[in-house]
Amino acid sequence: MRALAWALVGLCASAAIAAADQPKLWITDLVAGDGAEHPARELGVALRDEAAATASQYVLVAADDGDNPCRTTVCVAAVARDRGADVVIAGRIDAATTAGVEGFAIELRLVDAKTASVLRRWSAFVAKPELHASAGAAYRALTEARGEPLSAPPPPQRGDRRWKIAAGVAGAMTVGSAVAFAVYVSKLRETGPAFKVDSNDRLVVVNGKPVELGSGYGGYCQRSVLGYAPTAIDENGRVIAVPDACSHGHFYEAMTYVTAVGTLTGIGFTAYAAYKGYVARDEHPSKVVVTPAFAPDAAGATLSIRW
Repeated sequence: MRALAWALVGLCASAAIAAADQPKLWITDLVAGDGAEHPARELGVALRDEAAATASQYVLVAADDGDNPCRTTVCVAAVARDRGADVVIAGRIDAATTAGVEGFAIELRLVDAKTASVLRRWSAFVAKPELHASAGAAYRALTEARGEPLSAPPPPQRGDRRWKIAAGVAGAMTVGSAVAFAVYVSKLRETGPAFKVDSNDRLVVVNGKPVELGSGYGGYCQRSVLGYAPTAIDENGRVIAVPDACSHGHFYEAMTYVTAVGTLTGIGFTAYAAYKGYVARDEHPSKVVVTPAFAPDAAGATLSIRW
């Protein structure tokens, strides 16, 4: 019985000596991007839980004090030394969307507190439901020799190249339509303002001047029984030659409506295409989406098909 007691004492002493020889690890609070403050705290707690629960070459220190006032590696290393740590895990987390999947872009690094050098890095995109579970894979990748850093996917791009091309083409066509509209309106103006006529289709003249309707064109295109008269009366009562534009007046009028509608439609479509191409994030997922999936003991992926 006495021998068993001494064996237990020796075992405890050996464990204490081994722990004293292990390098000490401090895990800081992560720097959080906009909208990622709560996920940053959640991942920090999960990393500390991993460090405390996992058989590792490091001993966790200052588990209840993750306050990190630093943004540079040198500063983080200095604060870690003050905490009595030999190495420190620090990093950043940002809200992100990849292939239509909402989640977080995470960047972590293991820093030597003495030399302020980065020993290892880990970065990945993690879907929202898998944030807590990703701590295991991240911790092993940073602290174990067999851990392999994961490459983060490129950040989500704004817009779609096809929409950019569409915006350029639509913009050019809209400008062309607007120019054509201006040309046709100027041709209609050559035909003069619209004049009032009586029931016999004769001009209503007051004080030697035709009475204007206030809107419309074609007042100079006055007809005789044989067609367009060689001369007409303008709004001031003067005799002028009938403009050549009168012979195409109906065409010019129709084209002003066509080009007006085309210009307005083009402005709307160009604005929409420009928004989709240059402002909006491309959130249309691929038909086949592979989403990273992390568990405390393994890393893998889930496959989903989206229609």
